[in-house]
Amino acid sequence: MSEQDWEDIAKNFDSLQQSLNSVFIEREEPIEGILVALIAKEHVILLGPPGTAKTMMTRAISSAFDLKHFWVLLTRFSTPDEVFGALDIKAFLEDHVFKRKITNMFPEAEVAHVDEIFKANSSMLNSFLTAINERIFFNPEPIEIPLVTLIGTSNEIPREKELAALYDRFLLRYVTPYINDTNNFISMLKHSDLKGIENYLSAFATSNSKLLEECWEILPSVEIPDQIYESLAELRTSLFTNGVIVSDRRMKQALKVLRAKALLKGRGRVIEDDISILRHVLWTFPDERGTVESLVLKISNPLLVQAKEYLDALEEVAGDLFKKYEVVGKDISKQSELILQASEVATKVKETISKIKAIRKTMVDQGKSTKEIDSYLARARSIQQKIVKEIMGMELDEE
Repeated sequence: MSEQDWEDIAKNFDSLQQSLNSVFIEREEPIEGILVALIAKEHVILLGPPGTAKTMMTRAISSAFDLKHFWVLLTRFSTPDEVFGALDIKAFLEDHVFKRKITNMFPEAEVAHVDEIFKANSSMLNSFLTAINERIFFNPEPIEIPLVTLIGTSNEIPREKELAALYDRFLLRYVTPYINDTNNFISMLKHSDLKGIENYLSAFATSNSKLLEECWEILPSVEIPDQIYESLAELRTSLFTNGVIVSDRRMKQALKVLRAKALLKGRGRVIEDDISILRHVLWTFPDERGTVESLVLKISNPLLVQAKEYLDALEEVAGDLFKKYEVVGKDISKQSELILQASEVATKVKETISKIKAIRKTMVDQGKSTKEIDSYLARARSIQQKIVKEIMGMELDEE
């Protein structure tokens, strides 16, 4: 491939991500994860409460590539008919064959979104596992299905042993909480549907009809240097030392994710920065996420770890201030003490922003992505705005 071909891949995916990010606020990471999953032909689980745009997001990404999308919400009363199709009565009566009508059902989907997937009963589990692992559905004879990626959503991870195998097949795992930042929440209220990008998605699908097929063909040839293998071995040791057990199979599968991440960025070679996506691959339980993220970033992007430490320290002291502000309210007798504390925290905010900006400059010089550190800066500036304008009642100086 020519250098221009690689640049075109990066440009197309970047354009798509920017458009999706403008609509799906605070969903940058799962959007990237779903795109990586599509390139790698792997599966994604989104954990979080209802009403966090998961369904709309998966439909939008499917439409961008003109992929056939299937959605179903499972309950404990759901039957296989709702997922795999109703019984073909004619075939049953005439040929004595148990066959399903699969038109427009899960077996015909290229992207399948199964909401509350861990409510699947035992009669569905084997079909799901066979579809995920082998892309085969028995009807009653085995047929190949066009499934590229299964996106499962759930409020919580399963604790039942019989569901463990299904959960393990989701290579990429994301937590999707409600929108955190107030300004982002307001932006979501103003732009709460796809109308603004429907035309873009349609045009993207038309002009990039072969983009995924090209990526599937290229993916196995994406180079993984020895340095990356050594970093992965070091990461595995660190994870084990900290009580996070990752199977050899999952570590092996992670190579496919790294290649897909490099392709997403228009590269034919995996770099250390790509390892950062493994923080969404190597945890099993939510309470492991913090440990995994810290250990992954120490290897893939230590500068980002440093910036995160600055931000965490700031959010801790700011959190104490905001709690006091809620208690004090309009109590005049305590206002002076509150303003003094706010002034001290405001100084810390300014220092933190300065430090993070310096780290960002170094990252730019090293050719690293600044998307995440930009989100750190946005969080710090949001804290600054609340302190200066809301608590201190002053105008914020433009930087």
